Amino acid sequence: MQKGLTPLTLHFQNIMKSGDNMSRVYYYGALREVIGKKEDTFDTKDIKSCLSHIKKVYGTEAYKEAKRSLITLNGISILSMDNFKTRTGPDDEIRFLPICGGG
Repeated sequence: MQKGLTPLTLHFQNIMKSGDNMSRVYYYGALREVIGKKEDTFDTKDIKSCLSHIKKVYGTEAYKEAKRSLITLNGISILSMDNFKTRTGPDDEIRFLPICGGG
């Protein structure tokens, strides 16, 4: 233990470190209906971990709907980056948009 730090202080420092990569996540369309909310904020290192979080918290149906979505990071499709391996940083915005088609 560092000199002058109590166990409680160390605990709060660890909590702050774990939340260093907080991303804001926005849901649209059917995914919003399944999840029941418009947005979330949670700690994520890449898009894959974001999808894992959705599956863990909201279930398989939400996960499948999320994977079907057009996923953007700060307004840019992850398909033009590193797809599900696309890294996320502090204050990034991840959006799950419905795929629309027609003709």
